[in-house]
Amino acid sequence: MDNSTTTDPDIEQGNSTLSRINNQHKQIIKEFKFNADSERDSHYRLHNSVISCLMQMNPTSWRMFEAVTSGLDIYPFELIEDSDFLSQFTQGKASIPEHFRTVTVHASDYSKRWGLTRSNGHRQFTLDALTLFNETLSTISFDERSNSADIKLSRPVSDVTFHATVQNKETGATTLDFHDSMIRKNTKDKRDNTVWQCSSATFVIHEKLALNMLLLQKMFTRIEKSATAPLSKAGAKLYAFMCMISGSRCAVNDAWCMALDLTKCNSLCGTKYNSIVDFARNFNLPSELTSKSDFDVTAIKDEESKIGRKYMKIKIFFSRKTCKKGIEELAKKGKITRRLVPRPRVLVGSHEEGVWARKNIKILLEFESKLINVKRILPKADRERLSRYRKIIGEA
Repeated sequence: MDNSTTTDPDIEQGNSTLSRINNQHKQIIKEFKFNADSERDSHYRLHNSVISCLMQMNPTSWRMFEAVTSGLDIYPFELIEDSDFLSQFTQGKASIPEHFRTVTVHASDYSKRWGLTRSNGHRQFTLDALTLFNETLSTISFDERSNSADIKLSRPVSDVTFHATVQNKETGATTLDFHDSMIRKNTKDKRDNTVWQCSSATFVIHEKLALNMLLLQKMFTRIEKSATAPLSKAGAKLYAFMCMISGSRCAVNDAWCMALDLTKCNSLCGTKYNSIVDFARNFNLPSELTSKSDFDVTAIKDEESKIGRKYMKIKIFFSRKTCKKGIEELAKKGKITRRLVPRPRVLVGSHEEGVWARKNIKILLEFESKLINVKRILPKADRERLSRYRKIIGEA
């Protein structure tokens, strides 16, 4: 009896094909890694879905998260060489070991990058790190069948350890580790400040978030570190969002547009305004970004979102500095307005008065048609004018 075994040719061919695909996949990721490593000191990369999700993050948390992202190795060599991990990662089922999503940020580097003073830098670094650790993001999903809503809360950072350097006359400088519950934000004794003025902090990124931050191959945005350094916290956050939009959407007249409701506006700037009008009155980011970044930015209240006298959204138009004309044209297109003909000095009931009334009727009807296209109605004052004009020509 022949005990020798034979291998199915189809199985051998399938294994060979799978091996070739895995090798090709590894080679592609290695090319991304090479490009990312070559610009690691000047740029960091984030998946577009991560940027969109984290727009609700507090501006202070965003600034610290940017520092964490800048220090993260998004193409770990060990993971690239692990075929089983790559297979699971492609299916979204991979489990990322903690050390691949652990980043240590130093207070000195953080202070230097954001221009913090030497005396206050370590304290501000510690408070910002606490803000990021306590950050909670919400995701709301609606179920029309059961007429209910599910609210999911998640944290970008699952753990943080603070490192404080304590001076001792006998032993010299000693680094101690503290968790968030041991950090004292306020203390009456000014000498007792070594705990809340930490020299560094080690963050562990949440595993689900890390799945969308590692091994990026498509739908990601490159953000220049030096571009966000001179900006405010909210300015750096908006700049990242504009970089994402400009890199993923087609421009109209060399410009882009985004519409934000009141909730998103407050999340963007960390404010608590009760109306779009109040927010727009104090919205200074367009002028800041125009003067300090490579974008020209302007913002207007969104006429298309107006319900009665209340604005529901604000529109932000932006373009690269070389395309300033495009942003002006796009901003003009965002408005729906009408301009009536002034009443001439004519007698009541005369032919000239009828000609004037018909011109304004035509203008108001065209204006009403544009409003209907964006699901708005003619304002009450214009409806009353239209009625008066029709009486003049005898159509009332």
